[in-house]
Amino acid sequence: MKKRVFIFSLLVSLFLAIFFLSLPETHSIESANVALQAPEITGYRKWHRVTDKPVKLDAQIAVMCAPASAAKLNISLHAEKYINVFVNNTGKQILLNDWSASFPQGSMIVKEKMPDATTTQPELLTAMIKREAGFNPPSNDWEFLVLSGDGKQVIERGNLQKCITCHLAVRQQDLVYRNYLKTVRIR
Repeated sequence: MKKRVFIFSLLVSLFLAIFFLSLPETHSIESANVALQAPEITGYRKWHRVTDKPVKLDAQIAVMCAPASAAKLNISLHAEKYINVFVNNTGKQILLNDWSASFPQGSMIVKEKMPDATTTQPELLTAMIKREAGFNPPSNDWEFLVLSGDGKQVIERGNLQKCITCHLAVRQQDLVYRNYLKTVRIR
């Protein structure tokens, strides 16, 4: 009997170890009771606002740029979306003027996703934070975040493969889209 209990305990421990080791690098939060913080972006609305008014987001991008848990957050994936974009002082010059340069460590970009052009409260925030060299070379050392619209709940954070895959389309711009800027640059 003791041998069976030992083997059973060993198998359960092995199963749990395999399960926890196979979890992705991102953090998902299903409950508002669990509070991961993103203090880096606190006060982002005081940063430089890149968009002077909400910019309509391409429908395909709006769907791709949403967390898997969008339905739980009461976010419609099929409605038109608008964005406001903010950048901190560290990244401002490169975002606005030097499209081929790499952003310095500490650069932060926050995108508010709005359900329409007149709403002032975002339904979702996405952010990029440029981390130290070696943080994640495939993402040019950017950390990606998806947060609730009020910024109080981190939904996903880290080396988010869905974000990286999409942003690789603008690798020559250090993975930063700029299609929301007023001026179009011809390269």
